[in-house]
Amino acid sequence: MEFISRHKKLFLSLGMVICVTAIIFTLNPSFRPTFVEKALAYTVVPVQEGFTAAVRWIGDKFNGFADTNRLVDENEALMEEISRLRIRKDELQDIIARCESEKKTVDPKAIVALFKDTVTSWSTENIPQIIRQHVSKIYAHKDGGFTVNVGVHMEYCGGRI
Repeated sequence: MEFISRHKKLFLSLGMVICVTAIIFTLNPSFRPTFVEKALAYTVVPVQEGFTAAVRWIGDKFNGFADTNRLVDENEALMEEISRLRIRKDELQDIIARCESEKKTVDPKAIVALFKDTVTSWSTENIPQIIRQHVSKIYAHKDGGFTVNVGVHMEYCGGRI
């Protein structure tokens, strides 16, 4: 045992030389393997597979660490974005609450008074003004037609009457 441990590097070097030589001979397509070379191939293939598995494992671990670092950075960025969006949501809720508290209601009596005033002041001179006052929206259609909305749209007026 002591002999092997003292000459460990020598044995490893000798094994590597044998494996590399066997690999080189097996790469030559015109080379016809003998019994000894076939036996060497049985020892080289497991070494190759072991080496490949070790390199893949190392690569997977390296990629795993890289992915973990990337995900940690991405997670931090997303947490900051969530915090920023929560603040913005609170701001918007405050704006909505303030607007709701300041919202004026539509008075149906004021609407009736508006139409009564229009009927009593109707004349040929003020027809364009009356139309502008009562036509709330005109929609054009693709076929050349149109729709005229007359009156007050309570859901779109925002309480402005």
